[in-house]
Amino acid sequence: MADKKTATCISDEINVATRTSHNVLNHIITTHLPLALPPYAADPTLYATGISHVSHIFLTFESLWADLEKPGVLSKTSPPSPEMLGFLTSLRPPGMARAGRIKRDLGFLTGKTEAERDATLNVHPENNIATYCAHIRETVREKPHCLISYAWCYYMAVFAGGRWIRSQLVNAGEDFWRNPSQGRSKNGIIGDEKEDDGLPLEERGLALWNFDGVEDGEDIKADFKRRLALGEVLFTEQQRRDIVQEAKEVFLWVERVVEDIDKEVGTNMEMLDRQARKMKGGGRPGQGHGAVAAEKQQHHQNSAWWMRRPDLLVALACMLCVALVKLLSRFGSEGDVVIA
Repeated sequence: MADKKTATCISDEINVATRTSHNVLNHIITTHLPLALPPYAADPTLYATGISHVSHIFLTFESLWADLEKPGVLSKTSPPSPEMLGFLTSLRPPGMARAGRIKRDLGFLTGKTEAERDATLNVHPENNIATYCAHIRETVREKPHCLISYAWCYYMAVFAGGRWIRSQLVNAGEDFWRNPSQGRSKNGIIGDEKEDDGLPLEERGLALWNFDGVEDGEDIKADFKRRLALGEVLFTEQQRRDIVQEAKEVFLWVERVVEDIDKEVGTNMEMLDRQARKMKGGGRPGQGHGAVAAEKQQHHQNSAWWMRRPDLLVALACMLCVALVKLLSRFGSEGDVVIA
């Protein structure tokens, strides 16, 4: 049973608590998303690499969600009340889960069989993503109500910011998403141009950013908010604090990833810049002076940063559109993103 009813809803509490984080993250996504697209990328190979990494986050918390009632998933020392368990199992409306769509994207983008794809997904990368997934598992085991943190941050990010992300990716054009280049087949990206012709551009590896129904996800988002509001009477004050704190952790984990990348790039930038020059055909001697050279150097640095960790951009594109959701504190109370 909940403590006395609070004046604010849990989603508003999350938004207020994470407000100070959204500016930096919003800047990162808007400035780095172009690095996944032409002219920095010739085809979706790097995008596929990124999706394969960020997929672990969705697969982890969605699999835990689906298994809530199975033995061994939740702690026996502090199990949720039957009311809370029932609320959590019914919180997500049909069409909200993303794991199946991510798997479809990876199948299309990599050309792997279902068995090969699943075998790849069963191995976590040895970086902050793996540590974060372990953190999610432990958190859900001890505090299953924190699934609300992941649901609000990740699902609302995708459903509120996903259309903008999708538009940026689709604007890369058909040649980008259906590029029968040598690099595409060499890196495992599907190279059968005839297979591509039968699919709308939005479905060529972009299922994550597309939504069931005629309202392009708006009805699913509204249904989720309605269901979430029904749980307000169940949350204790401690559970509310747990949920808000874990939502803040979402941002902290992203910041840790960014810090890791900054360190790697800072210590290896000279080597990476040489690699970028080589892959771009190299520069002519004597171009190391003046404004033009400075501009080219910046482009090389951006490209080198991207080549060093191609997974980061898409991870940010998925995780950091959370920042766009936080704009609601300026534009309204419904959690909707307003993008000019």
